[in-house]
Amino acid sequence: MKKRYNLIFLFLIAFFLFLHNSMASVITIGAKNDPDEIGSVNRLFLKNMKYILLKTDLNKVNIVKGDTEEIILSLIRKKDAKKYKYIFGMDGKDNIFKVTVIEKGKLSQDTNLSDNYDIGLKVIVPKDLDKRIDFESANGDIKIRDLKELIFVREQVKNIVIRVKNVIAEDLFIENVDSGIENAVLKNDFNYKYATAFLYIKNLKAKNFRSEGTDGDMVIKKIDLENEFNYRINTGDVTVKSIKANDININSTSGCSFLGDIKGNINFKTNSGNLFLFYKTFGDFITAQTNSGNIEIILPKDADFILNYMSTSGKLKNDFDPNENKNSFTKISDNKQPKDVNTIKIDTDSGNCKIVKEK
Repeated sequence: MKKRYNLIFLFLIAFFLFLHNSMASVITIGAKNDPDEIGSVNRLFLKNMKYILLKTDLNKVNIVKGDTEEIILSLIRKKDAKKYKYIFGMDGKDNIFKVTVIEKGKLSQDTNLSDNYDIGLKVIVPKDLDKRIDFESANGDIKIRDLKELIFVREQVKNIVIRVKNVIAEDLFIENVDSGIENAVLKNDFNYKYATAFLYIKNLKAKNFRSEGTDGDMVIKKIDLENEFNYRINTGDVTVKSIKANDININSTSGCSFLGDIKGNINFKTNSGNLFLFYKTFGDFITAQTNSGNIEIILPKDADFILNYMSTSGKLKNDFDPNENKNSFTKISDNKQPKDVNTIKIDTDSGNCKIVKEK
């Protein structure tokens, strides 16, 4: 019996040594060869985790893909940054792997490190990492570059600037932050919420686009959606150079909306905002409702459409009907039936409407 207990005791010691060595191999605090490396996490440790949460008080975070089997965290330092101390903590509770990097210490008695931009955090992830990653940063900027094949989600990011480039992801959620999106492909949706912020998109593909804010401008060079574009704003301008969607919904109190190279049905509603639409080819419905906002629509000269314009005191100018400018107008090619022609419906109190024939 005593021999049996000794065997069990030896087995337990061997098991705990195995766990210790295993943990040491998947989690590393610091690095001997690189003084700027804070730590690394082997993705084997993340196998059963639902997602990774990275929290930091550092102002700058740069996320890139690399030829690595680990998630490596290192510092981006400028001069005098060596003085700083950091707390690097990890927690795998509730199937959520949390990595926390916190500044400790002050540059001077009256300057907090969270106000300093000489220091940042670099995160290198494996090329084929299939885990969702969420980021929370105090008040810096975040750059995401070349993360193809990475399932990426952003949640509750506030008071920072985000630059997203060359990303393939499931969803993208950005809140209360100036943002720039370049070459992003999403399997699902892009969601953008803000009080006062600016959004720039160079090239985005997704199922749906949703943007809701109080005050801010948006510039989009190209956006390709499977379903809907939804934009709701109190005060702000939106400029879209090229857009493709089944339905394009814009709801604003004031501000100007400029849309070009449009493919999709337009549903526009505003109090005093103006709407400008430019079509290379026309084959969609337009519904616009304003109080005092003006509307201008440029159509190709061969466009077929049915126009219904209702206004209390606004004026209509229709290049396709230069003599009469009637509130109801129909232009149909000989080979088409009325049921095959799309309708332009304008309802305004005092807003003017101009239908321009492209030369």
